[in-house]
Formats: sequence, structure tokens, C-alpha cells
Amino acid sequence: MTPTAEINWCCGGGAGAFLINRVAPLRQKAWEIKRSQVEATGAETVVVSCASCRLNFMEGAEVGKSQMHIESLVELVAAQLPRPCEVTSQAAAARDV
Repeated sequence: MTPTAEINWCCGGGAGAFLINRVAPLRQKAWEIKRSQVEATGAETVVVSCASCRLNFMEGAEVGKSQMHIESLVELVAAQLPRPCEVTSQAAAARDV
């Protein structure tokens, strides 16, 4: 996604701005820029690593009637971690070998 690094745009939720009602118009403008950047990639799903970004993307998608699918990096990683009982079973199986 471009631009990147120092000239990358915030989604509008930075520093908890999604919680401040008086900045809603600015937040919406920032969201529109970020949405355009994401849509330009052709991706159907955007993965965000920041909870503020996730909340702002979700609100922006709802207000802007966007069909963009929003995923949390933390939840995607967590879904791949073994459950505690699986870890115990794997450890037992390794000892038995």
C-alpha cells in the first residue's frame, strides 16, 4: 500500500481520536484517504494490528457503506495458537516418543 513510512496516512483513529466526538469530521476525512489507499490495492480484506485502527476502520466502513472486510492481526495469530489442552497432549506425546 502506498504511500509508506513517513508519508503514510493514519486511518484517523490515532491516539484514540475515535473517542473524541469533536474531531469526527477530521477522522472521517482521514478515513476516506486511508480507505482509498486500501481499495487501490484491490484487497478484499485489510488486516490491522492496532485496536484504534480496527475501531476506526469498522466505524468508517459502517458510515461509508464500505464492503471492506476488516481483520485483527492479534485475533488471526491467536486463532492459530494451540489450545492449552493441545499443548499438554503434544508435550505428552513428545515424551512418549
